[in-house]
Amino acid sequence: MISFRLPWYSLTVGAVILIGASFLPVSSAIKWPIILAGSLLLIDGGLGLRTLPSLVPFASFPEDWQQIEREMYFGPIGKVRWGLIACACICLALFVLTLPGGDWQIWAVLALMLASVIGWVIAALRAIREVLGND
Repeated sequence: MISFRLPWYSLTVGAVILIGASFLPVSSAIKWPIILAGSLLLIDGGLGLRTLPSLVPFASFPEDWQQIEREMYFGPIGKVRWGLIACACICLALFVLTLPGGDWQIWAVLALMLASVIGWVIAALRAIREVLGND
């Protein structure tokens, strides 16, 4: 069975952020982006633990698994992913500050989470192709 370590860190940090967001007395302008960041980290960790091993061919070597993991979290693909997540959280905070509250906040968070999942799958397939294509 292929096992990755970095998704566990993402999962743990996401849970800590969500717990912190629920206990900290902050305004909704800050709480929604914090909830979004924690949720995206939880999704990233969950997909990294369950989906990424099933996408990687079992005929590949453990060194390839580690390189795919590094590419997903610290390589150029990872940097783009983290940058887009940070931009999504900042934009959500700006919209919450400027627009009146309502159901749109929940729908915006759900839409950003769905976009993150789709982007995660595309990034995982690209990282796998780049690492295994260089052999």
